[in-house]
Parts: sequence; C-alpha cells; structure tokens
Amino acid sequence: MDLDQECEKTKRAKRTAMLRKTDLHRSDGQRSAARLRNLSETGLGGISDIPMESGEDLSVTLDGIGEVSGHLAWVDGKKFGMVFDEAIDPEKLTNNHRELAAKPTGYTVPTRFQPVNDYKRPGFNRTG
Repeated sequence: MDLDQECEKTKRAKRTAMLRKTDLHRSDGQRSAARLRNLSETGLGGISDIPMESGEDLSVTLDGIGEVSGHLAWVDGKKFGMVFDEAIDPEKLTNNHRELAAKPTGYTVPTRFQPVNDYKRPGFNRTG
C-alpha cells in the first residue's frame, strides 16, 4: 500500500460539534444515557457514566436517523469514540429541542420584569 492510500484510509471525517443527550444500547442488553460531543458520517464522540471498553459493540439512537450500530474505537475514562458500521448522513439529525423552543406558548412576561423603555434617572432634570 502506498502512502497516499494509507493517508486516505486514516483521514478523519468532518465532525460537527454538538451537545445533546442520547441512549446507548450495549450488546449485553444494558441501556444507558450518554452525551454526544461531536458527530460525523463515520462515528461520534461522547461521554457516558457507565464503564466501557475499547472494541465493545454497541448501538446509539439518534433523532431523525434511528438506531445506529458500531463499536468503540477508544475509551478515556468517561469519554469515548464510536465508529459506525455503516456511514450515516448527519444532516438528517433532527433538532427537536429547537422545534420545541420555537413554538409559541401564549405566555407573556409580566410588565415589572420587562425591559425598561425610559432610561432617565429619577429626580434628574436637564433644564437650563
């Protein structure tokens, strides 16, 4: 194998930084919550409170994409890197939290907590 082929093989895919929660499904049936820190077509980086080992098979549930299987490429304490068995399209990942935040609720802020429109100091007149 020449140097160009080896570089292409080890090149990292473009990662998108994020911070969101997801579910991990281990091969032994155990489920746990995890926080995603970055995502690419070929894998993800995250944090989990359960102990894991490099090479372990698991799957992760991603909103808009579904369950994606893969294995752990590395583990460093609570941090981990997962490589997917098949490439995904990160653009399909939905942002449910943004959609929920954009919906009008009908709530209005009481006037005493609204920003002040008059910035004059009381008792200070500029006449003359």
